[in-house]
Amino acid sequence: MLQIPILISKWTNLEILRLGGTFQMQEVLAQINIHCKNFIGLAIARAHVEQDEASAIVTLLPNIKQLFLRHAYMEKENLVMILQGCKELEYFDVRHCIGFDEGDDEILKLASRIRTFKDEGSMLYDYDDDYCPTYRVDGFHDGDFSD
Repeated sequence: MLQIPILISKWTNLEILRLGGTFQMQEVLAQINIHCKNFIGLAIARAHVEQDEASAIVTLLPNIKQLFLRHAYMEKENLVMILQGCKELEYFDVRHCIGFDEGDDEILKLASRIRTFKDEGSMLYDYDDDYCPTYRVDGFHDGDFSD
């Protein structure tokens, strides 16, 4: 069992967290909600954002400012849930995701209040991989949390 949810109670000054996946995500976000009052940014590599994960982000991190879900699998309704629920987002990166189309009118309208919204390369279906998305971690580096 991973110890991250237990350790977060000691990280009261935590502002940004980068996770390697969505395993134990709800427990991690619950601890952040309780203990990390200055938390502003979350990056999840290779995220698989289903309804439970999207709901956890909205419920437990409603005031998050920066969210990085690049190269994720996330259906449109889960992205919409995050856009509707996280009203304080200033930077939201969902580039190269599978599950919704880049430039979708409904998504762009909901994201219009976000200072920086990136959805380039996202598509409903990855035709090249025959619906077997390729997740890359190389997009997550120190510069990801800056404008």
